[in-house]
Amino acid sequence: MATLSQYLDVDGYVLHVTSEVPSSYAEATSTLTLGNQTATATPGTFTDTGIARGYAIVDPIGETIIESGAIPPQPVKQAFSWQVAGFENGPKIIPEGVGDNFGNAPVWARRLRGLRKAYTGRTLNRVLERALDRVEVKALEKAAQVRKSAPAEAAEKIAQIAYEQTFADEVAKVVDAPEIVQALAPSQASELRQSLERQRREAKARVAKLLASKVVEAANDDEAERQAMMAQDEADALQALEVLFATLDDDDDEEDEAA
Repeated sequence: MATLSQYLDVDGYVLHVTSEVPSSYAEATSTLTLGNQTATATPGTFTDTGIARGYAIVDPIGETIIESGAIPPQPVKQAFSWQVAGFENGPKIIPEGVGDNFGNAPVWARRLRGLRKAYTGRTLNRVLERALDRVEVKALEKAAQVRKSAPAEAAEKIAQIAYEQTFADEVAKVVDAPEIVQALAPSQASELRQSLERQRREAKARVAKLLASKVVEAANDDEAERQAMMAQDEADALQALEVLFATLDDDDDEEDEAA
């Protein structure tokens, strides 16, 4: 097997990191690409936000795939760069700066792939997949941000609440994204909207449950039980999260002003 240096520096090929393993040159360089690298002396650059799951070495002159395969899924963000730490059974991608934004992906972060089963169009499946990947990246970012700000003893649970709430907020926007609107027939749009709304309600219910359990852990007395029952109400749960997020947003504004 050729080395990455042979591919890029000698043969003039290009490395693309992709959202899925591509099966054609067009998929590798357009439909599925999240970024590319043209030489080992310079880092690759992500051109889109999403979840990286595959790669391809492509010949831009012959417009063919030389090699492709899967890589361990990881969130990546547009405008960040990456380095390749090894090239055995595919590239080991090390995104620069992304680790600080996402931290270690928590075990409760769910893969948002279920909706594609409801649609048979390959292109639409991938449009939905990319849109949901962006939702997941935003949710992971918020979870990592909250984890850093929360008390150590409650950080993981609060991060999970932030992840679920961000997902609930962002997934509702997917059906209105221009690329989705253009790809959907009216009946499909209605079906997708119902599916997304169901997922959003389920996420809100998990937020309420998590908030309730957090209150119970805070104190083992009648008052804690009463507060837990109140926290199970969706409005109370959302209000609590709004306060938490507003505090974090204020912190971000202060950091921006300081910069």
